[in-house]
Amino acid sequence: MTWLEGNATAATDLSTVLGARPELLSRYDAFYSTLCRSESVPDRLRELCRLRIAAVHGCDEEWRQRDGHCSQAELTALERGDFTVFSAEEQTVLAVADAIPFNHHGLQDDQVQAVQAILGNRGTVALLTACAFFDVVCRWKITLGVSA
Repeated sequence: MTWLEGNATAATDLSTVLGARPELLSRYDAFYSTLCRSESVPDRLRELCRLRIAAVHGCDEEWRQRDGHCSQAELTALERGDFTVFSAEEQTVLAVADAIPFNHHGLQDDQVQAVQAILGNRGTVALLTACAFFDVVCRWKITLGVSA
């Protein structure tokens, strides 16, 4: 998309859009890097959740950004919403991530408590916050018609 003034030929990326409000870009970058540096949630779990949320939204821009934590079979399963190829802990976390985009009100206490048993209080807060943020990023990218 080339809707920003002065950007008639180039694809518009999220950083360029948020750059129209430098304070937002700065806060976005700081928040995103804090989420990704969290030691409370293993990188693989966080990445599985991010990719599942991207798949639920059909957010190709977010889906294409991968860090190598998943095999092709796992990526195919994430796209389909088939979590059987993942460990029990990963299935528990993915079930919660899967609900975030369109069924967050349907999350049950026992689902969150199961995540808490895996990640503890700190990790559960970090994971739920990350999932909500991944949901927002997908919505921004789709709504604003922007790329990575």
